[in-house]
Amino acid sequence: MDRTSLEHKARSLMSRIGAQQESLGSEVWISLTSQERLEQEIARVGDALDSGEAMPLAGLFFAAKDNIDVAGFATTAAHPDFSHMPERSSAVVAALEQAGAIALGKTNMDQFATGLTGSRSPYGAVHSDTFPDRVSGGSSSGSAVSVAKDFVDFSLGTDTAGSGRVPAAFNHIYGFKPTCGVTVVEGVVPACESFDCVSVFAKDFATGSLVYRTLLDPKFPARGRGDEAAMAPIHRTRRLAVPREEDLASLSPIFREEFEKCLAGAQGHGYQLVPVDMTPFFESGKLLYEGALVAERYAAVGEFMEHHHEHADPSVEHIVLNAKEPPAYRYVREKDQLARRIKETLPLFSECEGLLVPTTGRHPTMSEVAAQPIAVNSELGLFTTFVNLLDMAGIAFPVASTAEGECGATLLVPALHDAEAIRIVAELADEQLPESDIEQGSVPILVFGAHRRGQALNSQLTQLQAQYLSTVSTAPHYVMGVMPGTGYPRVRLVEGEAGESITGELWNVPVNAFARFAQMVRQPLSIGPVELSDGRYVLGFLCGSVIPGEETNISELEDWLSYAEAAG
Repeated sequence: MDRTSLEHKARSLMSRIGAQQESLGSEVWISLTSQERLEQEIARVGDALDSGEAMPLAGLFFAAKDNIDVAGFATTAAHPDFSHMPERSSAVVAALEQAGAIALGKTNMDQFATGLTGSRSPYGAVHSDTFPDRVSGGSSSGSAVSVAKDFVDFSLGTDTAGSGRVPAAFNHIYGFKPTCGVTVVEGVVPACESFDCVSVFAKDFATGSLVYRTLLDPKFPARGRGDEAAMAPIHRTRRLAVPREEDLASLSPIFREEFEKCLAGAQGHGYQLVPVDMTPFFESGKLLYEGALVAERYAAVGEFMEHHHEHADPSVEHIVLNAKEPPAYRYVREKDQLARRIKETLPLFSECEGLLVPTTGRHPTMSEVAAQPIAVNSELGLFTTFVNLLDMAGIAFPVASTAEGECGATLLVPALHDAEAIRIVAELADEQLPESDIEQGSVPILVFGAHRRGQALNSQLTQLQAQYLSTVSTAPHYVMGVMPGTGYPRVRLVEGEAGESITGELWNVPVNAFARFAQMVRQPLSIGPVELSDGRYVLGFLCGSVIPGEETNISELEDWLSYAEAAG
């Protein structure tokens, strides 16, 4: 996109926003860009493009939830007395701007990101775009609606208990909730800092995936989580975990029917559904509000709210000020309890590729929320609140527009397997993945043996912030052998006429880490081009030739893991 195209698109978007601003008031926007700032941003991106700089998000305009700092805009977190001008943009916004995106404004939200309805703001309750008599979902209410109304290409929200997924469901858009820590929360007003993350909304799946992947790219400062977090092995089992029948009792009849159709669709794509007991997940989710972990909300903004009662939402004030009460020993005990629960639930993903759940059980009306603000809010979080506590990532996607509002589902994966969620949701939602499934700034590497997930050398990849992409097969002309003399079976691949199609894993290695990885390769192995079954060529482990008598030919097994399991 060139400078002229940027200017034309900006005018079109601002005209659309202006046409509805009088009727909407501050329901969606708390602040909008000035013409001067917009021109400066267009000039910045235009100059970078003219100089040949790679800007994967050039031409995309976005909105940010008003608890996320954006230079040039006040941050209010939906409390007028909290308003302040940040010195610089948050780490996530800086990453997006570096990639060429331009912010158009700050959006309304449940005050201090405390709520799942979108109705807890002195700037006004936010209505669903598709069902104006029903809630928008929160706390990232304005961000979701700004996307649904086509004011922006994508928007940023935050997600602690479901704030990046519930609004997606209630506005028929996608909500991308990353692994906590992947999107740095520097420059974000905390809700419960241990469990906060920045999320992405988009109506177009390809656009949302592009933005999401940009934030996952190690070359951007938004990537902050270290690889000390163990990646659970996900196997391409074509199985998805789903709630048991009794775990779906809270769904309204029509939402239950639509979710059953969603499950049938997954089966139609070749997935086997594995019912799992959701009790441990639900019990973990209760800890965020019913236990001592809620003390983090007081730690974030409690002292401010003690002295600023005017403009405070009553429900938010009640939750935040009462969060001062739990004793410290309970907080420590519940943190330990969560750590144990993560270990208990993680093995699920060694059998299933993901966990597919409803996003919510129903879509409440504005009047229902007004009558029972706390009860309805708690109900909406049943399938969302446990996710960050149990260190999972996920993507919310639309299922159906019904007579009772918007119905959505969420695909969940363990920490750091965000790219897997993109792949699976694209399939379940019948969306087209981007032409390349390879992140910019990374090198795809095909591994066959001990570098695969859960194996002895996999840490050499994860410590370099490499990211698993997919399991693939080579073209049918490779010979696979196992070399002797090591403490574990090691594989080497040789191209040959009497070969087989060999299974391996494709990993993305950051460009700035590729040299370090290559230095770990020892003779007789080397890295060279390998042909995949679909005709593509990628880099992978190869060897010059098989040495008869010195290694075992296991080509007929077609997968090193089969040999490794048999060898013990």
